[in-house]
Amino acid sequence: MAMKIESPSPFHLAVQAFIEKENMLNPGEDVICAVSGGVDSIAMATVLHELGYRIQIAHFNFQLRGLESDDDQFFVENWARQRNIPLHKKTIPGPDFWQNKGNIQLEARVLRYDWFNQLRLETGIKKLATGHHSDDQSETILMHFFRGSGLAGLRGILPKSRDIIRPLLAFSKKEIVDFARQKVGRWRSDSSNEMDRYRRNQIRHQLWPVLQTISPGFEQVILRNAERIRLAETEVKNRFYFLFSIFLIEEKSDIQTFSWAEIKGHESGKFFISELLNQLDLPFQRLEELWQNEFAEESKTWISEKGIILEKKGSKLYVRKRTLEVKESVVITNLEKEKILIPDLGTIRLYKTNQYPQSFEKTNCQCWVDEKKLRFPLIFSLWQPGDRIKPLGMKNKVKLVSDLLTDLKLSQAEKSQVWVLRNGDNELIWVIGFRSSEVFKISPETKSLVCFSTSK
Repeated sequence: MAMKIESPSPFHLAVQAFIEKENMLNPGEDVICAVSGGVDSIAMATVLHELGYRIQIAHFNFQLRGLESDDDQFFVENWARQRNIPLHKKTIPGPDFWQNKGNIQLEARVLRYDWFNQLRLETGIKKLATGHHSDDQSETILMHFFRGSGLAGLRGILPKSRDIIRPLLAFSKKEIVDFARQKVGRWRSDSSNEMDRYRRNQIRHQLWPVLQTISPGFEQVILRNAERIRLAETEVKNRFYFLFSIFLIEEKSDIQTFSWAEIKGHESGKFFISELLNQLDLPFQRLEELWQNEFAEESKTWISEKGIILEKKGSKLYVRKRTLEVKESVVITNLEKEKILIPDLGTIRLYKTNQYPQSFEKTNCQCWVDEKKLRFPLIFSLWQPGDRIKPLGMKNKVKLVSDLLTDLKLSQAEKSQVWVLRNGDNELIWVIGFRSSEVFKISPETKSLVCFSTSK
């Protein structure tokens, strides 16, 4: 339900002006607001609602702070109900869900945005609004600076990224809190924001006060530089795509071929490679390694987390996508079969028992799992960039499959043929023939045991 106040405050007017400047929303447009219950998201939802936009609320309860998380959800539910605003909510089954996860913040972000995208499809609403503000912007830029990010990192968060909008990005935390005290009244506080174990909180609580003491108003300097970098980034992209058209020899649906001789001989060749690495999400450190390769006939390849392969061979540079066809997966919905045929891999044998083995065959061609930890359907598929596993015996270490296979000294061709077994929640159970997961291991107390084995 949309509303529009008769006497908007200066803050309302400033937010509306920023929305119009960045072409975020049309008058009265539908928008999903991601609301945690904190002051930023509650203020954002309030101001958009009062400016006459038709908002709906999306709240994700991650169950990371016990009763505090449930109280956040209760608060958001009441806030939406009192204003007759549609509410969508999702709750993690329970705290145990996070026990075997690696980077919880990253996992939570992926889950949150996957759900947001699902909501947008279900509701038909294109725009999603988040409560990021200028303090978040400054902290993000500093984090990217310390990581050695390129221009995209140093320009920080964009006001609009496709259909994700950030209507409060031009405003400071203080401005938002001042507005909330006058117009909102109540909101929730997240105790985890006070914990310095997170890098962002370390910057906020420890580094930021020092920078403000050394140079008062330092935040505004960062924001002005971010705007300059944002403008420069546009010109950099234009230059990159101009060079792209010069160096490109051939383009097919899954592969692009560039002239390495043209790139090496051009005054902007090194710039082009640095931007290409950035586009492919490959580290900048690969620049000199690639540049010094000259015209060696031996193939040299690099694979990114996006699943893109960069290959240098002789006078050609190739960029190709590694795709996983639907047919290259086998799904099982129960454990009734004794044999499972996997294309290009062979037969996986399946054995169930309630007896703990007296001895184990020391081979990675067997994978013993606790049946109660399985979630159907189970999926056999080729591994994908970004896949992670907690290797058996490494209780506190999560490893990228790509790193695991590199450590095992597999060639690129061998890596491309490696299959994995996935649980129904997409967690890896077994890198077939190489490593089982610590998460699914059996113990003498396990009631029902399952063994997957391959002759590989």
